[in-house]
Amino acid sequence: MADGPQGVTELKRQLTLLDATMINVGTIIASAIFIVPAEIALRLEATSLTVLVWIVGGIVSLLGALSIAELAAAMPEAGGGYVYLREAYSPVWGWLYGWANGIVINPAALSHYSLALYDCLQALEVPTVEVHISNIHAREEFRSKSVTARAARGVITGLGFKGYELAMEYLVQK
Repeated sequence: MADGPQGVTELKRQLTLLDATMINVGTIIASAIFIVPAEIALRLEATSLTVLVWIVGGIVSLLGALSIAELAAAMPEAGGGYVYLREAYSPVWGWLYGWANGIVINPAALSHYSLALYDCLQALEVPTVEVHISNIHAREEFRSKSVTARAARGVITGLGFKGYELAMEYLVQK
């Protein structure tokens, strides 16, 4: 990692094992265990199959988590998947993963977490603004709906990155 401000060369390791565990458990409980399987079970109408899929999914998730833990122990460097791919294949693959993670993977995952996020936004007593880089209303019908918009004071859509600037200006004034 290149030298940053005041010669800082790495991220501070401040999270404890308990902190990291609670972040992961909270994410899993909030979305993966209660919200997603409930939606699937409503549509599947097969209890035993739902339980089987839930168990297999849990095993696959556990194996993935153990694999990432092994990689993290072998390469204790900030960057996670980016570092693992950079070291295993080349810097290009690490960069592509980092780019895809920020533009595609995380936003796609967050869309599934939107019900849990909506509940969190409802509980907050601070102003929030939902921002979309593209015009969500120009998309297919099923992609033009926003679950979290109802919890926001406003929604900015289709203005590109300028939307973030406008949202920040609004929030600073509040």
